[in-house]
Amino acid sequence: MESTKDSTFSQIKVQGSSIENTPEYKEYRRQWVENPRDHVLNDFPIHLDLEINPHCNLRCVMCFQSFAPLKSGYMTEELFKKVIDEGAANGLKSIKLQYRGEPLLHPMVTKFVDYAKKKGVIEVMFNTNANLLSEKIARELIEAKMDKIICSIDGYTADVYEKVRINGKFDKVLGNLKRLKELKEEYGVDYPIIRVQMVRLPHLTDEYVKNYVDFWTKIADYVGVEEFNDWESEMSGKLSEDESICKEFCCTQPWQRLFVMWDGTIILCCGDHNLSMPLGNANTDSLKDIWLSPRVQAIRDLHIKGDSHKLPICNVCSGRRTIIRLGKMDCSTNKK
Repeated sequence: MESTKDSTFSQIKVQGSSIENTPEYKEYRRQWVENPRDHVLNDFPIHLDLEINPHCNLRCVMCFQSFAPLKSGYMTEELFKKVIDEGAANGLKSIKLQYRGEPLLHPMVTKFVDYAKKKGVIEVMFNTNANLLSEKIARELIEAKMDKIICSIDGYTADVYEKVRINGKFDKVLGNLKRLKELKEEYGVDYPIIRVQMVRLPHLTDEYVKNYVDFWTKIADYVGVEEFNDWESEMSGKLSEDESICKEFCCTQPWQRLFVMWDGTIILCCGDHNLSMPLGNANTDSLKDIWLSPRVQAIRDLHIKGDSHKLPICNVCSGRRTIIRLGKMDCSTNKK
């Protein structure tokens, strides 16, 4: 097993996928790490986060959906194909079919995966709570050549898990992932990569985390532990004075990715859950034009100068504050 770690996330690698050894994948990951570090800007985002629906079937205690749930909405097939077609024509490397909601609620999720892979996207992934990961969907994802499934599972027993993942059923999730692993063996493939991860809530002990990792390494290809983000404080704009100005901080995301909401709204970063800084709409606007626009470049310039605190959405970003508190400013540590 191989361990990797950054300032907000650590993970254990059990085994990966053959895609990770291809030249195309290695080049894409090189750009992901080095472009923000060296302030190299591609003509198109390396990665797109596509929110195919914003709503969720769970109400997890550490998630903003528990106190500010989002209304239902689905990205249309027409919009999805428009975005993927533009990306495919401009060197798009990866997509995640999820942002604020549960992707398996979308009735076309497996068809979206299939379309993106056939258009040449190197890595297609999404985060899921895995409660809806039925055998039918699992088979369709394998047949569509899905690359990675990131499963948010806070616990290795039903009593702990179901206190955190409200409305979730641990035995169902465990059965779904065991069956997915069996299906990969049945099909003779090493995809999709299964990553299981938890949020380390303040009350959890080191022993608990160790037992969690030991349990899930028997099933998953990667097991990760993520630091707790205070979403409620972030979304309300609360922060302490010593977490405000930090000249050393430079976010990686303006050199890596754009986010497209289910209705086409385009935003720049994962922290803008309120969509307070929309950049345009993918139904009518070119993602490439927005990516290269003077407005977005001005944001990059503020980060390069160490003035990220002058941007309201950056100044209250919980991810930024976590990195600042831990004192690790290396742009190369950003993850998806």
